Amino acid sequence: MDEVGVANRDSYEVLTLAQGKREASTLIAIGTPGPDPNNQVLADLRTYAADHPDDKSLVWWEFSAAGFEDHPVDCQHCWELANPALDDFLHRDAMHALLPPKTREATFRRARLCQFATDTDGAFLPAGVWDGLSTGVGVPDGAEVVVALDGLFSDDTTALLVGTVSTEPHFDAIRVWQRHNGDDSYRVPVAEVEDEIRKAFRRWRAQEVTPNRWFIHGNDFIKVRKVKEATGSKKYVLEPDLTADATYRLLGVPVTITNKLPEGTEILADMSNVAVARDLSPSVTVLTERYAEYDQVGLRVVCRYDIGLLHPEAVAVLTEPGT
Repeated sequence: MDEVGVANRDSYEVLTLAQGKREASTLIAIGTPGPDPNNQVLADLRTYAADHPDDKSLVWWEFSAAGFEDHPVDCQHCWELANPALDDFLHRDAMHALLPPKTREATFRRARLCQFATDTDGAFLPAGVWDGLSTGVGVPDGAEVVVALDGLFSDDTTALLVGTVSTEPHFDAIRVWQRHNGDDSYRVPVAEVEDEIRKAFRRWRAQEVTPNRWFIHGNDFIKVRKVKEATGSKKYVLEPDLTADATYRLLGVPVTITNKLPEGTEILADMSNVAVARDLSPSVTVLTERYAEYDQVGLRVVCRYDIGLLHPEAVAVLTEPGT
């Protein structure tokens, strides 16, 4: 079983419990540490091997630079300890090419030095910086702010953040929802998150919202599909969403194609701030005479709906020059 450091625990247990149907059946697991030291098969096997050295049913063989976490990531001594294939089918120039900051330090240490790096899990700030900048005072009620929602599908984690619109911005976490270690059944309570957002809008004067939908004319969609990022990646700015059928994302935001818009005009909107209202109550008229010769009765129903913006800033209309 490869990549046991990030392997699904259910898959591992299915494989290991299938043993015994043949004499001396053996499961070989190989890998490097995963990002969560408290919830991974590799770490559990390593701990068990250390605690039960006399158990002959488990053989643990490790090549790692564990114990040298204080050494720099380009330490040649650590490279040789953790990589028996170095200068064979693992090339030293490739190790140099992937050194941080091209990869995150914790990721490099886990993948190339086989160290259980727990100082960061991809945090955007070094450890201690966020707490060190804290003033101990929250964002005051009624302040002009930006509210942001950060959702993570793969780990079912969601964070709601607030930042002041000021010369010296102040940021704070409103609330974070995350699953506990090992609880694969946990799901973020969506209704609770939505309620917390409404509370935030009542508490502060939110000036901006996060867009969640593009509306683009079909011809403009075809043009945008050819556009690439002006960076070394040369990635297309419009990419298919692999988690949803027939869905594309432009700069990370889902796209809806509609010819109701004139060509050259696009809309970027936060649809949670677009309300649908009933403008005219439904009225029913029974048409008894019109279809009498066919022994039929007609029903005529009239109803009218309209939309309104809860926050006008939530919808941006973009136009090309000359349209």
